Amino acid sequence: IFLRGRKTIKNGNDSICIEYGDLFKKKGKKVIAFDECFTTEIGETAPCIKSNSVCGQFLQKYSADDVQQKIENAHLRQATGRSHFQNKISYEIGQIVPYNEEFLLTPFAKLDESGLGYMPTKEDYLNFLALLWKEIDENYGTSNVYVTIFGSGRTRMFDGLLTPQDLLDMMICSYRLSDHKIKSPYRLCIVCRRKDGVSLNKIST
Repeated sequence: IFLRGRKTIKNGNDSICIEYGDLFKKKGKKVIAFDECFTTEIGETAPCIKSNSVCGQFLQKYSADDVQQKIENAHLRQATGRSHFQNKISYEIGQIVPYNEEFLLTPFAKLDESGLGYMPTKEDYLNFLALLWKEIDENYGTSNVYVTIFGSGRTRMFDGLLTPQDLLDMMICSYRLSDHKIKSPYRLCIVCRRKDGVSLNKIST
């Protein structure tokens, strides 16, 4: 189903909505992707979070100390090994930390020795998505959940030729193949930015 600025892909009793817009203006649960160490310092140099990123916008509105407390309360599983950046504790990517009634925080990008975010392999990316869909289904399946295109920002992806359009297609395919879905009347919504050059007409379905 295609409407101006929005496309809905139905699959049985579940559906995915892809739309243009501002994540923070959506009414429902909103997923905010951090790095594997949950860095909360805003700045222009790695590993700081850029102020104009989705994560940076979130951190400017909410207390970083509060975020760290929520992370501790969630008892996240640590990753198998520590981060390459300063041997810091890192967390298994794709897990969810609830933050008030509106936001879901998740570790996403790995950090290299310089503190730059990256996603090592396609398998890592798909494993991240698989766990994220599972956590959303099991804990937040009774509301609309909004996500951005993971990897379309500063994170260096496993294939430097991937476009936001390619990543969007991978996310849609991953969700459609997953056993974990948000049940009707609620759904997963992927929010795109027009400046990323994503075309709803070019979505592979």
